Amino acid sequence: MRKDKLVVEIILAMLLFLTLYIFSEDISHFFDGMEDTTDVKPVQSLFWFLAVIFHLLGHWLIALTTYMIVAGIIYLIERRER
Repeated sequence: MRKDKLVVEIILAMLLFLTLYIFSEDISHFFDGMEDTTDVKPVQSLFWFLAVIFHLLGHWLIALTTYMIVAGIIYLIERRER
């Protein structure tokens, strides 16, 4: 039963990262546009940071690396619970 839960969580993480990879350019442009609409500096910085993060997730190597890190963390958490 435990291995089934682990496999499902890793597959869901893969689907999440594939979705972020596919839509990252659109989301990045959205946050880039939101940065220009506000005059509050902390909010501009947040939108800039989110735009950079989603722009980086548009590169397949970075998306794959972050997925591998997240999947490894999920695996280690499941292993610790046994």
